[in-house]
Amino acid sequence: MTLKAKILAEALKFVPEQGFTEAALASACRELGYTDTALSIFSDGALDLLLKHLDFSRASLAEYTLETSSSNWVDNLSELGVYRLRQNLPVRNHLGQGLALGLNPTNIPLFISQLALLADELAYKAGYSTSDVDWYTTRAAIGALYGASEVYMCKDHSNQCKDTISLFMAGVHQLKNANHNISKTTEWGSFTLRSTYNLLASLLAKG
Repeated sequence: MTLKAKILAEALKFVPEQGFTEAALASACRELGYTDTALSIFSDGALDLLLKHLDFSRASLAEYTLETSSSNWVDNLSELGVYRLRQNLPVRNHLGQGLALGLNPTNIPLFISQLALLADELAYKAGYSTSDVDWYTTRAAIGALYGASEVYMCKDHSNQCKDTISLFMAGVHQLKNANHNISKTTEWGSFTLRSTYNLLASLLAKG
């Protein structure tokens, strides 16, 4: 493991208290016995730490075993999405900071790529498999559902983010209905846009 990887891995445990910051990285350096000069290896330490959190969370999702496996992949998506959202609970107070980092204009392509990787993992783990173009629109729908829920989570003060979980489950219900009733790719694309709009509208209404 490289020095950079060691520091990032160690810094994750400081994120709940210090956020996605240079301070968390500095704490990790001291914990590992390095001086703060080791931070010079990072060109954008806060972003690197956010990406480490996303990679670590996705790897944990990949190893997760469904408690109740269903033949309907959308039902499996419910459990998997909730599991991934709950991984954010320890850092919930810093999600807004992480989102701001990700939505920095220079970071948006990388952030979207991370969301796409997560959507891939959620679809794969849920049991969705197809080689046709619907894969891309389905992945977009999953990404929209999860992304909007995580944005809402940034300002969710309910116990254990129950409101966020409810929002996500409502979106999954819409996706399940679409999965039963929609077959054309163009209609899937329309559903994706409607889902994103409806979830964000719910978010704004809650604000």
